[in-house]
Amino acid sequence: MIMSKELALKINRVRKALGVLQKGSTNPFYNSKYIEINTLIENMEPILEKENLMVLTPLDSAEDKPAIGTLCVDLDTGENFYTKSVITESKDAQKAGGAVTYHRRYALISFFNLRQEDDDGNASSGAKKSKAKAKPKAAPKASGRATF
Repeated sequence: MIMSKELALKINRVRKALGVLQKGSTNPFYNSKYIEINTLIENMEPILEKENLMVLTPLDSAEDKPAIGTLCVDLDTGENFYTKSVITESKDAQKAGGAVTYHRRYALISFFNLRQEDDDGNASSGAKKSKAKAKPKAAPKASGRATF
């Protein structure tokens, strides 16, 4: 399925309005930060509403495995775009629920090509942090940076 130019422009405006996402929640089990799903959705909703878009992340299946779908509907035209990805299976309901939440969050981040602060990229790749200080960047516009 090919996305129309109008829908692509709306999605791009949502992406730009959200700016760089700040990871505001901490996972004590992995000593890492993440973007909490409800906070992400709360920050996306007014921007989606302004663009007259509806986004859903329903449970689905792919290749007989559980999956998360991402449905984006342009409420002006009725056009929709849908993707899905297989999620981690678990027989433990608590772990399965956690996997659904995890995959919903990353489905939205991926679908809208959202940028996130990279606080753990070097750690996961095994790279060591440089002791040299980076030059400070110009402060972003207030609407260009959201903390989650």
